[in-house]
Amino acid sequence: MREVSRARAWAGRGVALIAALACIATSKPRWHIEAAFPRQAPTVTPAGGRLGLAVTVEASRLPEVRCSTPDHRFQVLRPLAPATTTAPSAVRARYLCAPGWQLESVRIDEGSGEPRSSTPPPGEFVRITRLEAVETWTVSAETSAPIRPWDRSPEYGIATVVATSPLQPYFQASVEPGPAAAMFGVPSLMGPSTDGAHYEFLVPVTAPGGPYRGTIRVRATIYGACEASCNPPGPDALTLAPADDAG
Repeated sequence: MREVSRARAWAGRGVALIAALACIATSKPRWHIEAAFPRQAPTVTPAGGRLGLAVTVEASRLPEVRCSTPDHRFQVLRPLAPATTTAPSAVRARYLCAPGWQLESVRIDEGSGEPRSSTPPPGEFVRITRLEAVETWTVSAETSAPIRPWDRSPEYGIATVVATSPLQPYFQASVEPGPAAAMFGVPSLMGPSTDGAHYEFLVPVTAPGGPYRGTIRVRATIYGACEASCNPPGPDALTLAPADDAG
């Protein structure tokens, strides 16, 4: 049985490798530009406090702004508000690294293949125009969601929640205590929502094929930068619930 599982694992890796090679062979050459951080500007704030990092960026296209969390996860940020046009071929947007997070990179790029050192087209640029520590507010919500079988692998369960907010939510999840809790590992967010509302969590299963009767507890939080005042919006700024249509 162990040999069969090992063969299936290597077969899956072979398929992934073939797909990756095909992607490299057909994709456009990749170029990227990374913005330099302003001298003496902060790039991280203390965990557990209220100070976050406000990052204002001007670029020829909407950039990728990436921060790392204290538990070593990476978060790709969305702008706090829709980007504004500052010139015929330039946009400006403001981002927020939550308290305790570290700013890792601000960049623009195109394509997904090699080589990575291809020369960017004329007119492409990205720069950080302001980087500062700011007071923040937070709004949080919690819910429970059932774990159900995942049709792609018997070694994982899946749970889905629906989060609605004008701002980007960040999640923490854990398996709730119960008779079946021991058969599940730590939940992990699969990736960005494909529709801006549904978020899926993979849950490792220590006994594949067993009954899926566990639940996960999910906490979602949104962050905002304090402006004239530091009053957070009402609870309607973030709603969180289990997905009714998951099945």
